This record gives sequence, structure tokens and C-alpha cells, in this order.
Amino acid sequence: MAYATLAEIKNELRDALGGSINYDSVLEQLASWASEYIDLLFGHAPGGFEVGTDPPPTPAAKRYNGSGRDELVIAECISVAKVEYFVGGAWTELAVDTDVVTLPMDETPIYGLQLIPTGSKQLFDKGVANWRITAVLGYSVVAPGPIKQATITQTVRWFKRAQSAFGDV
Repeated sequence: MAYATLAEIKNELRDALGGSINYDSVLEQLASWASEYIDLLFGHAPGGFEVGTDPPPTPAAKRYNGSGRDELVIAECISVAKVEYFVGGAWTELAVDTDVVTLPMDETPIYGLQLIPTGSKQLFDKGVANWRITAVLGYSVVAPGPIKQATITQTVRWFKRAQSAFGDV
């Protein structure tokens, strides 16, 4: 999945796409590669900047080591559905917004959790993979403007470079 649409890229290339040759499949492939390249540069999973809405994103469970503090750093996500910890051979759930809040509060992407002092837990108990967070992983529902523009710019740059390299053929 590319962070920019074919129409957005073609708009940038409107002067260079003359003639009867259809470059759509080439541009889509270049945009996909540019998106993958951006993900690699930022250390994101493929498509990590844009969760999308079609189909609706589904929460996934991921396990974390307890920090021994009242805060826990988690993978970037746009929402947290469930927070659980493992104790006595079973998973126990904490109530989001009663026992734990997201960091930052009321913003995305979410990158951490903080226990509420009046909640049922005061620390993220230390342990190996003893916390399970179910969340919609990703940076945003739609790619941020600078990421979209970087995808378009890189796609256009690669396309124009290929045109100049093969211009004498």
C-alpha cells in the first residue's frame, strides 16, 4: 500500500506524462517502493504510517515486558482496546481510562501507557512478556501530509531519473 494515490502522483507529473504510453503500473510500483523505503527509514512496519479505514482496522494483541514503573512504552498505535497483565497463571484486565490512560492523552499516535494512582494497579510489574496490550497498531488513520509528500517526491524523482537515463534509447 502506497502513502500517495496514483492521481496525486500523476498530478505532480502532469507535464511529463504526455504521449500515449500508460505509466500507471510503473508509478504505482514506484509509489509502493517509496512507501516501503520511508517505513524502513523510520523503523516502521510496512504500511505503519497509515492504518486506513477500508477495511476497518482490527486491534492486535502484543506482549510487553513490565517496566517496574507507572509508565510503559508501547508500539505506536491509534487506539488501545485492552490492557492485561499476567499473574497467578491467568490474565487480569485493567480498565482503560479508569486504571490506565494513554500517552499522550487524547492524541495519536499513542506511544505509552500510564497507570492512574487511584486505579487497581500502581506499577507495571517487572517481568518477561507479562503485559498484553490489545491495540490498533499504526501511526495514523491516514498518512500525515509530510509522509504523503515524501512518497510523491520520491516516486517522481525515481520516475524522472528513469526517463533521463533511458532518454537516449
